[in-house]
Amino acid sequence: MVVSTLSEFLFNLLFDSVVFFPNSYYLSIPISYTMKQFFLAGLIMLFVHTINAQTGRYFGLVYTYNKTMLHNDDDANADARLDLLPTYGSRAGFEIGYVRKHGSGVSIQLLYTSEGQKYRGISPGMTATTKLNYLKIPFYFQYYTNDAKRINIMLGLGMYYAFLKSYKDEVSMNNTNGSLHYELITSNYSYSYSTASPNYKLDATLEQFPYKRHVIGLNGRTGVVCKMNKHVQLTLNIMADYSLNDVEYKRAIAFRSNPDQPIIGPYQPYKYDAFKYHNGSTDTRANTHTINYGVEIGLRLFGF
Repeated sequence: MVVSTLSEFLFNLLFDSVVFFPNSYYLSIPISYTMKQFFLAGLIMLFVHTINAQTGRYFGLVYTYNKTMLHNDDDANADARLDLLPTYGSRAGFEIGYVRKHGSGVSIQLLYTSEGQKYRGISPGMTATTKLNYLKIPFYFQYYTNDAKRINIMLGLGMYYAFLKSYKDEVSMNNTNGSLHYELITSNYSYSYSTASPNYKLDATLEQFPYKRHVIGLNGRTGVVCKMNKHVQLTLNIMADYSLNDVEYKRAIAFRSNPDQPIIGPYQPYKYDAFKYHNGSTDTRANTHTINYGVEIGLRLFGF
């Protein structure tokens, strides 16, 4: 009775009232009595109908759109010398898991992720972007509120391991008239510096990545699981993760024009300049951690 009354209220709210569209036009939708009964029956089946609990192994696909950042206390305290701009990334991959009776389970994912941070500051007209591409393996212990219901809540907590597959640092400085003054790009082991006036370009090789190749961290997610039938689930989660170890190398990286030539000079990422200005070049830079949070959608297949 309660569900029927609630369903009728939702129906009246959605269809018997006037619907507003962003273009300022109004649309009144006439609905027949028969359509109304179908809608009420559908809502009752969706929220009340129980199906056999889906237990055992599953295989899935996941995609996440998330906000990403490189958090460093020195960068955050650099005031106007360094602005941290909103940055967004994504991740996609596979998931396998196991659901036990009474709502517990485990899962492991293999993801390709795009993370990093956009910056502005140091000097007027200067911008920079750090992009880190990881192969990430999150592991979750999971709990389901009521696995016998068609829709239930899931909570997952765990840890992850990530391998830095590639990175890219881009720094550009524009003149007051908007023209390019200089550009510095490092990507994996390559180093490229160029200026527009005078026209100059230097290509070199870094001895190592300025970011650590191996990262571990904590991860969690919570959301809803919708059973479409006895073999298929759809998931919608809010996820977050945080790296436990520092993702940067703190020492300067040597670079050369080719392996047989002398070292040209040390390289450190652009944001180190703001740190040195704020704290003094003899201080130790704070640890840098990746932070990501966003919306994850997934498809699971049982009985494979």
